[in-house]
Amino acid sequence: MNLKIGKTETMWFGTSKRLSKTQNMKLSVNSTEINSTNSYKYLGVHLDSTLLQSNDFDKKYKKCIGRLKLLYKVRSYLTVKAAHSIYTNMVVPTFTYCGVVNMVWNRSQLVKLDRLLNRAKRIINGTVKVPDIKNEISKRAVVMTFQCIKNNYLPSVFDNYLTMMSHNKATRNNNCSLIIPKVKLECT
Repeated sequence: MNLKIGKTETMWFGTSKRLSKTQNMKLSVNSTEINSTNSYKYLGVHLDSTLLQSNDFDKKYKKCIGRLKLLYKVRSYLTVKAAHSIYTNMVVPTFTYCGVVNMVWNRSQLVKLDRLLNRAKRIINGTVKVPDIKNEISKRAVVMTFQCIKNNYLPSVFDNYLTMMSHNKATRNNNCSLIIPKVKLECT
C-alpha cells in the first residue's frame, strides 16, 4: 500500500464516550505513523468523529448568512422575483446538498434554520413563497429513497423486505406504492 506521508489521515467514529477510550490509539503502516483527526471534509461535507454534523451545520450556516447579507445589500436594486431566484439558487442549495446527511440536526440547529428562513422572507419582502429548507431536505430524501427502491439500487439484502405494489390497471399509482411488511416483535 502506498501512502502519501502528510496527506493520509485516520478518523475514528463513535460516541464521545467510546472515542475517549481511543485517544491513545496510534495507527501505523510500514512503520509510518498516520496522523489522526477529529473532522474531515469529504465532497463538501464536514464529517466529525461523532457524526453529529455540528461542524458541517455551522459552516453551512455561516455561508448562508454571508449570502443573505449580500442579498440584503443589493435587494433595493432587485425585483421580488429576482431576489427570490437568488435565494432559491444560492442559499437553499447550500443546505440541501447531501440532504440525507443533514437529517440529524438537533433542535437548536433547527431553530437557527427557522431564523434564517424568516430573515430571507424579510429580505425578499414579497408575497412569493420562500422554500423551507427543512421541507426541501425531507422531500429530497424521500424522492431519493423512492428512486433507489424503484430502480433496484438497494442491496439484495432488502429484496425480501421492500417490494413495489403493482397491478394490471394503468393508473398513476401502479408501481409507485411500497409494501412494507409488518414487524413481529418477540420478547424472550
